[in-house]
Amino acid sequence: MKTAIIIDSTAYVNEELRNHPDVYELFLTSTFEDGTQFLDSTDPEVQKDFYSKLQTSDKIPTTSQPALGEYIALIEEIIEKGYDQLLCIHLSQTFSGTYQTAKMLIGEYKNQIQAHVIDSKGVSLIIGALVEQALDMIEKEVPFEDICKKTEWSAKHGTIYLTVSDLDNLAKSGRANKAVAKIGGLLKIRPLLCVNGKGEVELLEKIRTDKKVNQRLAEIACEDFERFNGQMMLKFAHAVDKEKLQDAIKVVHKELPNLDYEVGTLGPVIGTHTGVGTVGMGTIPIADY
Repeated sequence: MKTAIIIDSTAYVNEELRNHPDVYELFLTSTFEDGTQFLDSTDPEVQKDFYSKLQTSDKIPTTSQPALGEYIALIEEIIEKGYDQLLCIHLSQTFSGTYQTAKMLIGEYKNQIQAHVIDSKGVSLIIGALVEQALDMIEKEVPFEDICKKTEWSAKHGTIYLTVSDLDNLAKSGRANKAVAKIGGLLKIRPLLCVNGKGEVELLEKIRTDKKVNQRLAEIACEDFERFNGQMMLKFAHAVDKEKLQDAIKVVHKELPNLDYEVGTLGPVIGTHTGVGTVGMGTIPIADY
């Protein structure tokens, strides 16, 4: 059986995954009030231009999911190429309507292809990990129903932890409570947030310094590693603050020296919500297959 995977651009996957013949990508956009639009991208120059404009704009841009016609065209292309099964993995429905759109469209093609849509319960770090695992299961010829169930399980139990320079963007975009944003500014804290199993952003802890944030990230990584019996993928990402990210990785890696990890960046769409200076860590359990 031939299986395709559709992801959206907020996965910010590496080149190897992006160029995989069975992985297909749809792009979200971020548009400023003056009409300047940025296609969600991992391209360093695009990200540099986007974050530069974000820092000088009074209002945060609006984000848009892929056009309906683009999604329809991609599904039909996949069917025409002879795929038997389709797995769609998208960012949390808390952040975008992409998941709901996919669910609606897939129902229209149920007689032409066996398909399943997964809410990753997160963004970026989580989606990439889920794709890696799904491709491995496909290669090992795990039944499609089991691939879907195990991917859902990993999504449900994976967590993204992040620290942001301030909570303004999350508050303005409706992704964090405005009262929390106000507290963060008054106390000069480095809020440690998480995207929980429901795909919601919540304040995890209030921490005073970057050093203590990194120490706490290391503790959390160790706790999750133990909780998942060592079967865990570890991912890191940042929004144009590589130095701050490297500081965090150094502390975490010291505690888990034998665990491989991957580093990525946050593009325009997720950056719209988190702002400049965000550092994220994802812990994703590996399903038993």
